[in-house]
Amino acid sequence: MGSPTCRLRSAISITFAPAAGMDSLFMTLTATRNGVVDMHGALFAPTWTRLSQTANAGARWVAVQQAVNWLPGQLVAVPTSIWKDECRNQNEVRVIESISGDGMNITFTTPLSFRHYGGPEYQTEVVLLSRNILLQGSPETAAQKAGGHVRIGSASARFRGVMTYRMGNQLRMGSYPFHFHLSGEVTGISYLTDNSVYNSYHRCYTMHGTYGLVVANNTAFHVHGSCYYIEDGVEERNVVDGNFAGFVHPLGRADTCTAIASVASTITINQTDTLLIPSDWAASCFYITNPYNFVTNNAASGGTTGYSFLRLAKPVGDYRDEPVEPFKRPVGSFDSNTAHSSGYHWGEGAAIYVGGNLQYAKDNLTLQYQIFVSQFDPSHITTMRSMRLVNVTPEALVYNPPAKGGLWRFFQFLDSDGSFTGSGRPTIAASYSPFTDTGPGPVCNATLVKNGAVCTTYNYWRTDDFCSTASPLGPLGYIIGGVQGRFLGLGMGRPSPRLTNDFDAGYVTQFGYKGANRRYTILTRVEGITGLTGKQGWYVHWTLGAPKFHSIRVEQIPRGSSIIYATRYPAGTTFSIVRMHSYLLPNSILAAGKSLADVLNSQTGEVYYFDGKILYLKLIDTAELPYLGRTAAINGGAMVPGIRTTMVQYNVSARIPPAACPSTPVPAQNGQNFTAQFCPMKGSVGNYTPPAITVPYDQWHLPYCAQIAPPVALCAAFGESAADCTCPALAGRCEELSSSWLAASSLEMAALVAKTRGYCAVTCGRCEENKEFCMDMVPPSGLSGGLTCAQLAPLGRCHELVPKGYCLDTHHLRNRAEPEVMAAGFDVLGPSSNGYNIYMKTGIDPAPKGSYTFGSPAAAYRGASGLLFNLTQISGTAWHVQLQDSSNMAMYSSQQATIPSGSSWQQLCLRNATKPAAQAAPAWARFKLSAMYAGFEAAGSSSDNYSVWINDSGSPANAKGTFSFGTAAAAFTGAAGLSVSLTRTTGVEWNAQLAGPRLELLTGKLYTFCVWACLKPRPVQATPAQASVVLYDSTTQTVYARHQTNITATWKQLCAPRAAKPEGLASSATWGQFKVNFGTAVDTFYFDHATIRPSVMTAGFESSGSTSDGYRVYTYSSGNASADAKVTYAFGDREATYSGGGGFAATVSRATGTYWHVQLVGPRLELLAGKLYTFCVWARLKPGPGQDTSTRVTALLQDTTILTAYARYQTNITITWQQLCLPRAAKPEGQGGVVWAEFKLSIGAAVNTYNFDQAAITVEEA
Repeated sequence: MGSPTCRLRSAISITFAPAAGMDSLFMTLTATRNGVVDMHGALFAPTWTRLSQTANAGARWVAVQQAVNWLPGQLVAVPTSIWKDECRNQNEVRVIESISGDGMNITFTTPLSFRHYGGPEYQTEVVLLSRNILLQGSPETAAQKAGGHVRIGSASARFRGVMTYRMGNQLRMGSYPFHFHLSGEVTGISYLTDNSVYNSYHRCYTMHGTYGLVVANNTAFHVHGSCYYIEDGVEERNVVDGNFAGFVHPLGRADTCTAIASVASTITINQTDTLLIPSDWAASCFYITNPYNFVTNNAASGGTTGYSFLRLAKPVGDYRDEPVEPFKRPVGSFDSNTAHSSGYHWGEGAAIYVGGNLQYAKDNLTLQYQIFVSQFDPSHITTMRSMRLVNVTPEALVYNPPAKGGLWRFFQFLDSDGSFTGSGRPTIAASYSPFTDTGPGPVCNATLVKNGAVCTTYNYWRTDDFCSTASPLGPLGYIIGGVQGRFLGLGMGRPSPRLTNDFDAGYVTQFGYKGANRRYTILTRVEGITGLTGKQGWYVHWTLGAPKFHSIRVEQIPRGSSIIYATRYPAGTTFSIVRMHSYLLPNSILAAGKSLADVLNSQTGEVYYFDGKILYLKLIDTAELPYLGRTAAINGGAMVPGIRTTMVQYNVSARIPPAACPSTPVPAQNGQNFTAQFCPMKGSVGNYTPPAITVPYDQWHLPYCAQIAPPVALCAAFGESAADCTCPALAGRCEELSSSWLAASSLEMAALVAKTRGYCAVTCGRCEENKEFCMDMVPPSGLSGGLTCAQLAPLGRCHELVPKGYCLDTHHLRNRAEPEVMAAGFDVLGPSSNGYNIYMKTGIDPAPKGSYTFGSPAAAYRGASGLLFNLTQISGTAWHVQLQDSSNMAMYSSQQATIPSGSSWQQLCLRNATKPAAQAAPAWARFKLSAMYAGFEAAGSSSDNYSVWINDSGSPANAKGTFSFGTAAAAFTGAAGLSVSLTRTTGVEWNAQLAGPRLELLTGKLYTFCVWACLKPRPVQATPAQASVVLYDSTTQTVYARHQTNITATWKQLCAPRAAKPEGLASSATWGQFKVNFGTAVDTFYFDHATIRPSVMTAGFESSGSTSDGYRVYTYSSGNASADAKVTYAFGDREATYSGGGGFAATVSRATGTYWHVQLVGPRLELLAGKLYTFCVWARLKPGPGQDTSTRVTALLQDTTILTAYARYQTNITITWQQLCLPRAAKPEGQGGVVWAEFKLSIGAAVNTYNFDQAAITVEEA
């Protein structure tokens, strides 16, 4: 109907009516595979606009902001402008009587019943519903909530100017007014523009398994369930621009007006026969399951929320097995969108909501939705910049009600430039009440007000009392404090009741503030604490007294900053304090200091001080590299610091004199006696709060370039008002800001600001924002032996310390004009020399074979000796010089070289290799002369063990084409690549294949294959072309992994990630090949830079049963049942979860005292020469009454044939989750042949319940 250049002007109506004996699901317009749909109705523009002034009840006309070409007799919706549109429905639909000559005024046949607001800050929308092509459902099926539906299963469908009415089917999956269903790549082919959905039984515009669809200038009104709908979580690059959705109704609720659930009492919504997708319980105008889409210039009215960004860990529906993590995808664009009249259907609702999860229940069939899922601890996870609210009262800036529990306190919102709060300088916004208190804020006296200070009725966490908000003294930090057995039986996972003290553990307060000036927050049983680092100090006051043992887990303390931690103890108490690091560093034992100054001045945080009343610690993050966690995120000058994902904690054991612990009062709470955990003490918070720290010390010993505005008082001294005391306003005084202004500051402030090159360093162009300066991070004593960086340098430990991030300045390996030359003469006899070693790939057929010797006199170019390598069997893979990332194996630079025969020496060089410009995070790499990489540069019919197969057996039905390796035009980078030109296709993608080398698939190892590809389409051909990347069994042709994708005219990397050998084939040798299937289009295909690399082997223990993820349990049997350990265990135990949906729990009810009688055994894997294997697992105890709160376990790597232990690590686990690691185990150097081994965790020497979760085995080169 019509065409893009000749749009249909006449009216056409199509009614979807039921036929006798036919299911209503068949009332459909469907396009499958090669089908084409074109509907182009008349253009009415704009499809929606806004009021230019308020329209009052009783008015028959409205004034709009844009001229419209709408017609008399058409339907127009005027949405509500009140908050709760489901409670007091003030949405209206009217018929146009006339349009003014200039198109700016619309007169209706009947007056408006309600007032619709059109003020300076927001104007109600005016929406055209009518189009001249009408698709409508029959009234006969209205009672079934069913109408017709449009389902596009092909790549070509174009809809313009089409209206749907009474369409969709609320009780049948996949029946929506407009539904692009598994259409694949449609970029430049299909679109939905200027259409209308009115009175829909289910949804509006659905993008399902579809990529690159344009959905623009559409309208939707009176809709059941989420409207603009990105379905399964894999859909990407769709453009959703300039659309409107209003009066959107949630499903599955008897009451659509009352708020149901909250952060403190979240509920799970299950899929039912009448609620097909449980997230429709929280229906939104725009429903987004994958952020990599472009959502711009839209308007939302009503719904549970206007825009819902779900946090999907995995896709659902048809793509549930795709190896994609939707929530980790980058944001395509979210810009210039508006929303109103929503956010009231649950306790913490919002017009734009990021959160919630849709996943499968344990039966793996039923979908479940949770509108709130606690994904993050309350660390510093939010930084805002250049965001300004206009005409909004201060009280409405942030709705952040106090709710007790560490997961919900919102002390993490940093307005990094003061634009959001209007302060003009970095400001931390926090909730404030007598129960969750960051202090009453500053007292703005008359002098400060006269100078322009603004004192608001809402509270910010301030670093001083002079209306000068957050400064370099206080980036945010986050820790978790815990006491063994403290909350036994209270159910750690349940939220604490609001504003009651049944489960309060105590208080956390800043130093120096007491009484009415207090600055404290309640410490609940979910003991997360977030606040300012630096000299403000954190005093933790446990209500029940002094803990005999407690741990402080460091989650987020920015590198170079610290938290001064304090808590109370009776006089005479002595301490044993251990700081546990990641497996990269040995643990540290803290030394007793003689004064608080010793603690403050310890750069490594390895000193404690007890003054007879208060214990002081300086908490730091040792920040060893590679950083085990999420590194800092930086965007547009705003920064969110990194956060730990591995255990770094301080364990504090206190030996309290018995006489100092009175028998009364008994430390009890909720009927439980905690005498074993606490020594009771008298006194309130104010009796123990330490005085403010006034002595200067280096609070920020590793600074970065920061924008620091001067204090208001300093501005006043130099004649600037508080309103102008911001860096943009002071740009004309840059020279003074780094000289006379700095000199007029306090000594401590001047010292800190000088580290960032003076006040307003970014505005004044003195440094690049957030970039670290070259200064030493002092290594902890377990690594340094107590020596300083200057003392370590002459000892030749540079290349041991620098990769871990220590002593960078002393060792001159950062910010130098010239790189340090690292020479290697290979003079040392042995299997390695000067940090170099040899690696030969063993997982390909044929594998290279040979022998080598460092320190061979025969191989000397200069000096005494060199490296001699005798290669007796080659793999057919070209040799290259490479610079490769040592963590993710990404190739940064490569140069092919030829080694001449004869006696002539030749120098092989890889020059000008650099870190990728787009990579902000630290990158550690190594140069390699390597032989397992495919650049396709060798000309011929095969290259680098890769070949091309085209099914051109002669039948007219078969594909035809030509190909050539070593084609210069096909190079992504480097000299050449592979070109495949297809001249006839069958439409079946596997009729053309790029096949990789044959390799042995090892049990428990994950393989990722990637290759760069693009199209060079002929003028008459369209892009993209469908493709799949698969892992085949090279003998049986069984497909072990498949990833569907497409190839476009732009170079992109195709990957089959984390493919594995099936668990059922663990005992047999399995050989496989990666292949790229392509060829559904007559085109020229380019391929370059193929890589195959192993990945981390992870196990979440979520599958219930006797085994899970290749792990099993072994219990020793001696034949005497009464003498053996007695144990029950289960995988998939939700109570044993560290993260995810389940874990492993083992309860030992009779122990033998021998730890190896019960073992958790990992998957069998082949140990390869030159590889290092690290095993890690999260563990804790869950003891019953009277059982130990700490017990020893052993991790070992054991040969599965001869049972020899190749590596062993013993440690204690406690009631707090901690990560146990057996690092860098290897196949013995002298042991030839094939070696198969297993990691084992030996437990059970004590009666207890053991929990384990999130096991991982990583492989790296030695």
